[in-house]
Amino acid sequence: MKKILSAALALAMTLSLLPAAFAVEGTAYASTQAVEVDGKKVEFQMYALKDANGNPTNYVKLRDVAHVLNGTKAQFSVGYDGAISVTTGTAYTDAGGEMTTPYSGDRAYRTGSGAVKVNGQEADLESIILTDDAGGDYTYFKLRDLGAALGFQVDWSAERGVFLNTGSAPAEDGKITLADLQGVWTATMAPYDWKLSPREFIISGDQYTWAVIQGTNNQIINGTITEFDNDFQGDIEGVNYVLYFDGMRYVLENDGSIQSSGDSQYYSGGSKLQIRTINLAENYIQDTTGYRYERRASSSVCDQVQVQLNAALDWLAERDPINDFLVKYVTTNGKMTTYGDFKGQYACYLDILGSLGTNKDWTYQIYADPDTGLVTLRASIYSGGTGAYAISGATSYTLELSPDGGPYRGSFSDTVSTSSSIMGSWSYSGTFQIDPASFTDWTEALTFDSYDGSDQSFDAKNGAVNVQIMLKALRNEILKPNGYKLSDLGFTHF
Repeated sequence: MKKILSAALALAMTLSLLPAAFAVEGTAYASTQAVEVDGKKVEFQMYALKDANGNPTNYVKLRDVAHVLNGTKAQFSVGYDGAISVTTGTAYTDAGGEMTTPYSGDRAYRTGSGAVKVNGQEADLESIILTDDAGGDYTYFKLRDLGAALGFQVDWSAERGVFLNTGSAPAEDGKITLADLQGVWTATMAPYDWKLSPREFIISGDQYTWAVIQGTNNQIINGTITEFDNDFQGDIEGVNYVLYFDGMRYVLENDGSIQSSGDSQYYSGGSKLQIRTINLAENYIQDTTGYRYERRASSSVCDQVQVQLNAALDWLAERDPINDFLVKYVTTNGKMTTYGDFKGQYACYLDILGSLGTNKDWTYQIYADPDTGLVTLRASIYSGGTGAYAISGATSYTLELSPDGGPYRGSFSDTVSTSSSIMGSWSYSGTFQIDPASFTDWTEALTFDSYDGSDQSFDAKNGAVNVQIMLKALRNEILKPNGYKLSDLGFTHF
């Protein structure tokens, strides 16, 4: 997974005089730091803010950054017309005073809220203001914020410290190095007449991430780069560069299952990215399969699949045997029968297993009607007894889903009867609703519109547990006859 630059090493940037409103005052500490820019060390005179633990966050003047990047693919000009303005791709003209400061030592600062425009559009950039002895204000911003706004890469590794990559020409000796490949590379063209499946790789320091989104599953590899060969001389025609890495490959199946393996098991000869062409001038890479990747300022594939992977790993860690059994049952062994006006019914009787905990005696019935698009969920439990004071009862929750996206309404009933004329019988009932967009699990509970019972909080959470169990079964094969998924019904968290 790509590294996120720590706050202690995040740089910042800045610019000229700017009167504005300020909220916080404090001390900025003088801090000189070398930054690797396209493989060359450049020393910036920075100022750092420290958190409660003494960890510094560095800031640098914008005009210093513009001066250093002038002539590269990331060059930009700086102006001021009532607000600081930055224009990318335009040469910068020195104003004097670049790479120096009009003061020395620690300095008082205040936070700024002045607007900054990048190519005419306002950018949200955190800033601080330092004032010289003559009363002139100088605005500083974080370098990483500037990189995100202007499209160059800023990162950190233990070996190199902070480094910046503009995507410009390779090293003076003509060799392309791993430093030249830092950043996000997103596939923009597939080989032959293949359909372009969203895919991407990220190189951050010595870390490598690759991900692809496709019809049957999503896949992601997180690894550590072990070697990068320039001008590769191998026995495979068209291979000019090879990036080797060790890592773990995860396959996220559509049925909710997850597979993992050291990805060297997937590739003969080890884990590698084989590259035919690297064109830094035009900012693209082409691998030996024919996929073409272009550099991007942010991730659109790897981050998305990583979120899915984290959710799947969390679910695997937290899942209980009831959910596991129900999902498996309805997708492989569930028997479809008829029920009333519904064309299909899946009924799962969990009391056939004795180790499912408190929900082992519940019956889960899922009715799917392809004609109307309605899906009805019903969870029920029955208990009975014998003898002079026998008590029996039945509890059920029923929820109807439809393609209108909710919120969805359901009903609750709880009936208890006894054989004693003294104790008698009684029944409870209620109606509830759930918002599919916010419902995630049983901790959300149900929202009762009406309730006539003895413990509303308990019944709300008990109902939510059963709804969650059925939704986790529904997220897989069971809705396919109706042609839509849970996300089509508004449930974005399943």
